[in-house]
Amino acid sequence: MTRYTNGFSRDLELPFVEAVEKTASALRAEGFTVTPLAHPANVVSNGLGTQDYLVMDVCDPELLEQAVQERPDFALQASCRAVVHSRGKGSTVCISDPYQSVGAATVPSIAGDLNGRLWSAYLRVVLEGDPLSHEPRSPCAPKRRSK
Repeated sequence: MTRYTNGFSRDLELPFVEAVEKTASALRAEGFTVTPLAHPANVVSNGLGTQDYLVMDVCDPELLEQAVQERPDFALQASCRAVVHSRGKGSTVCISDPYQSVGAATVPSIAGDLNGRLWSAYLRVVLEGDPLSHEPRSPCAPKRRSK
């Protein structure tokens, strides 16, 4: 299993395109705007060959507006990222941890909200991608924010 320290990461037995679709869908279900920063057909060379690789910008415009009112410079670090890349017959999904990327001390209520909803989206992808799991969400996952 691939381990990264800047977010939530899991190797899945899902083809790249399906992993991209599930990740984007789970993030949107949590109220995020998801913008691809690279076309899904892009391929990168990693020294061992090539792999499909997609970076997505993940943002909640309402939270961003709230945070900028508290700290005008917050927009510099407000976006989170999701990355999906192919790995053999499967793929790896990585979603940034806002406590590490945004910082809990910056705007604590924002970091906590982002963390809960990004974690929930991550669990949705991981548990749906796990054939042994029958629950799409963890019972410990925070509830989605109502709009």
